Amino acid sequence: MLVCPYDMHWCDLAGCKSACELSGEKPLLQCVGCGILIVRPVAHGLCVDCITVHVAGQEKE
Repeated sequence: MLVCPYDMHWCDLAGCKSACELSGEKPLLQCVGCGILIVRPVAHGLCVDCITVHVAGQEKE
């Protein structure tokens, strides 16, 4: 489910998947790793911080 950047409520309108019908901005998505709202997920729905923590953890191994 997407979050509207205009009023910060959940949005399920089909036309808002690429750009919000009210503001014209991209909808916000929830990071699957930590739950914060992000504009663009980096990979697999994760935010930059979650990817950084994952990569840093792999470097220590």
